Amino acid sequence: MLVRRINWLRIILLFFLALYHFSLRAQPNRQFVMLDMLDSAFQVNNYTLNTRELYGTDHTLELYNVHIGAALVLFTVLPDFAGHESWERVDTATLKGTIVQYDSFHRAMLAKYSEFYNTQKSMNYALIKKEGEEFFVSRHCLFEYFNLREYPPVIHAPYGTVNIGQSPLSIREMREALGERDLRWLYPTDIRNHGLLSDQPMIRREYLSRILEINGEMAYQFWSFTDWNVSDGFNYHRGADRFIYLPGKGIIGGSYDFYFYFRAKLDFTPRSARYTISMDEWFQNILDEKVMLAEELKDTNSEGVQIP
Repeated sequence: MLVRRINWLRIILLFFLALYHFSLRAQPNRQFVMLDMLDSAFQVNNYTLNTRELYGTDHTLELYNVHIGAALVLFTVLPDFAGHESWERVDTATLKGTIVQYDSFHRAMLAKYSEFYNTQKSMNYALIKKEGEEFFVSRHCLFEYFNLREYPPVIHAPYGTVNIGQSPLSIREMREALGERDLRWLYPTDIRNHGLLSDQPMIRREYLSRILEINGEMAYQFWSFTDWNVSDGFNYHRGADRFIYLPGKGIIGGSYDFYFYFRAKLDFTPRSARYTISMDEWFQNILDEKVMLAEELKDTNSEGVQIP
């Protein structure tokens, strides 16, 4: 009797696990973008990040920076925690009608200039690459849109703007400025408390934290003032919530806390597959604004710039 009950529990567990992973991939509005199309039409800079120093695991992320005028589109191919490769083979004939063509992609990106912040990040796009005669599609991909500007400090640029002209303000300095106020909602970046900005959406913003020199070029590190308002899914609206921007190249480093810290009820992925650091270590990484730097730049960084 006990054995039968255990078997049924195992079947139920496997069913929910399969349902969960299917729900991640069965996205009815998913659109597919060919890397060949992006490469032929725009400047694309590709970088890879490793999670070892930030999250204590060994995963690889791929960043594709697409430059469109004074805007930057960032596609990040995220790892799969079920043990699969980040890319899976696909028959493009089965994707008829869902592969985005240049004209529609270009128009959609130009339209985002004036759209609200909640349309600037999503998990509804997937990249397709060609290797030899075969095509591969990304399993998990984050889309982000940024306007690139250099406004003076007096201009309060809206969320989704990488403004290198603002005065630097670190996360620690923001905490000090807020003092003893109600940090439950005023300090939403604390991963331990999951503060909310649901009634204060207009104060979301990317803040310039500091200016770096990497391989003789000036780079700019930002952090996002936004919240953790989703409890049953990915907080993908956070995107790369700390990142380094290098003019002319794009985003060359960042953190993806929303993806590695995930505790939905039907997520049966072992926590250790996503991260092995403690919550105190995680919060310290936030305060120190620690990010993953592109592996391609670590090898050539003759100046020895250390990214905290």
